[in-house]
Amino acid sequence: MVLWLMVHTRNFDRHFNARKVAALVGIAPYESRSGTSVKAGTHVSKFGHLDVKALLHMVAMSSIRCNEKVKGYYKRKKEEGRPGLLVLNNIKNKIVHQIFAVVRSQVPYDPAFVHHRTAA
Repeated sequence: MVLWLMVHTRNFDRHFNARKVAALVGIAPYESRSGTSVKAGTHVSKFGHLDVKALLHMVAMSSIRCNEKVKGYYKRKKEEGRPGLLVLNNIKNKIVHQIFAVVRSQVPYDPAFVHHRTAA
């Protein structure tokens, strides 16, 4: 998975970021709009890189089984009534963002890390 990202982002070149890669893979949500018609909600592109999308799917499924934080997130969103594939897509997106955060910061992944937002 990471090897593919290294190849297709030219070793995490500065021109690539997590959002661009999410769009390339086909996990970024897009709004459905057409002129003056009623907004139809969001969807993901069917034109993404299917091999990488499949790899991310397997990573997300494994994370739900083995990672307690991800498992809790998945259960919480399912209890809120979110569709399973939507939550799974959110997890895929989080994984891509985590990979880019680790590469950009050059700090090893810490599973006990807790992000604290500062008051604005």
